[in-house]
Amino acid sequence: MIELYEKKQKTSENPYGSQKVTFGNNPFMRGPVLLCIGDDPSSRSVAKKTTNYLANVLRLRTQEADNASISMENFPINLVSYHSVLPSNHSKKQEIEDFVDQYLGPLVHNNFAKIHPTRAMKNMRNVNIATFGNGAFEANRIEDQLLDLLTRVGYSEEEKRQILSQVFAIFIGAPKVKFNEQFTSVSFTDLEDSTIDRSAEHPALLKIFRDKLKYDPLHEEFRSINPNFFEYCRRDETTKHTLEDYYSKGKAFPVIISSVMYRGLNNSAVNHDATEVLLPLHISQLTDDAGNYMAQARQGVATKTIMDSFDQSIAYPGKKVLTDGEKKLIDQLDIACDHITSLLNNREQKTTTLPGVTAENTETTLPGLNDSDFDR
Repeated sequence: MIELYEKKQKTSENPYGSQKVTFGNNPFMRGPVLLCIGDDPSSRSVAKKTTNYLANVLRLRTQEADNASISMENFPINLVSYHSVLPSNHSKKQEIEDFVDQYLGPLVHNNFAKIHPTRAMKNMRNVNIATFGNGAFEANRIEDQLLDLLTRVGYSEEEKRQILSQVFAIFIGAPKVKFNEQFTSVSFTDLEDSTIDRSAEHPALLKIFRDKLKYDPLHEEFRSINPNFFEYCRRDETTKHTLEDYYSKGKAFPVIISSVMYRGLNNSAVNHDATEVLLPLHISQLTDDAGNYMAQARQGVATKTIMDSFDQSIAYPGKKVLTDGEKKLIDQLDIACDHITSLLNNREQKTTTLPGVTAENTETTLPGLNDSDFDR
């Protein structure tokens, strides 16, 4: 089964900053979602770490960095972690089928009856996916299963193509290029990343592209894979296969990742606000500003300067930029919440490791645990 966790602003009531999605509570029906899938979808800690780091890519204010100082509390996109918990009696195919039926099916059918294709397209603008590494395979499985569902419901080939094109996907460090990608997608890769399998690509064309990046002073470039799918590549011999490394290296690379992410998600948020109108997503919208950022980088403008300029251009609906005073209060709350979670984790550890110890008797014996700890 797939467990989903919504990222939340930490509070004394929710000190962990995440909330498990319960049965019947479909976040994709409520509004725009960014589904965050890590390199190891079976790891809860990887899922959480991936989502937390993607908040930085989105330029939200986090515990690690101010970025564009955008408040998470007012952010119009729901960040949701994806965690695969596959029971021994379940296949991966069944797991993905259950996920699509439960969460995405209601967006495209009414008790397995077709809805108007334009309504289905608009509903699918709530679906945005960001993956790192092997998480791309999960997104590919979701796409294949969603295509199968659309076929069973009775949509035509053209209707299926249009509906799938309204899902925005961004792949970072994907192990393999899917040439028939139907989601509107941008993939960010490094030609020196040895974990990426390029055996299916034409060797001569790949060599031409590698040489182009080698002699380009930027060492970065877009290429079109299909009408819905672009790849932005860099060539860096020091690259490591981590999300942090992908986002911290390159002259224009980090800015373009954030810019593409912003443009896809902003379209999702604007569509949600325009309740009766479809504002369709096109691949060209995602890369509109990329040429400008690449040109600045080629002219020697520092990456931080380009990123600062991009931060000023972000205009999500309802965007709130935090003041210094608000940041200080949030920092204090985060410290208090981290203290609470440490106490809770210590209590849980004592409860599960000491024979005869229960939650009741650890409540009064844990050092430093009192009501004031939970009121900070």
